[in-house]
Amino acid sequence: MTWVFSKVAIASTLPKDLGVVISHYTGLSLFRSLLTSAPQAFTTSLSGRDSNITVLIPTDTAIESYLNASGVSHVTELNQTDLQVFFSYHVLSVSLTSTDFEEPRGLTIPTLLQNSQFNNRSAGPQIQTQFGKGADGQVIFASGKKRSKRAHGRPNIILRAGLDQNVKMTALDGSWGTNNVNSFQIVHQYVVSLFK
Repeated sequence: MTWVFSKVAIASTLPKDLGVVISHYTGLSLFRSLLTSAPQAFTTSLSGRDSNITVLIPTDTAIESYLNASGVSHVTELNQTDLQVFFSYHVLSVSLTSTDFEEPRGLTIPTLLQNSQFNNRSAGPQIQTQFGKGADGQVIFASGKKRSKRAHGRPNIILRAGLDQNVKMTALDGSWGTNNVNSFQIVHQYVVSLFK
């Protein structure tokens, strides 16, 4: 019973922990607002996972585009179900840093989005073997060939999401959570295949 309570207590602090860490970065305030206004949606989207994950954090510009596409003017107007889907598709089932994306052939990575309604490309047995139990959500592909450097030296990686969407990711290699076992990277668009 203590172990279950401890796991729930840790999971409930994850939105706050991530929000505190990203508050030190400009251009991520709207994602932080999502975490603050809907912490339960974020926690639920994690499906009980509290470690070894990567969060793809959309920039403020990307979230503004999402709000416009959703027909709402502020993050607090989004419903819990849509937010759970949003968070699930922006969380990878493994903690990754920029060096993990250097594979010349690219890297296929499962997200936590498991709703069959949005299943364009799901993880197969090989990916589950590579990333472990529970790595069976919608996948994205990180292209090692389309890598570039920004002026400040951080690599940009192209992520291929569902609906044939290319999303630019800046490998920031941010870390958070207990013992910094989780990572976060910045994406410059929201991932669209999660929308109805």
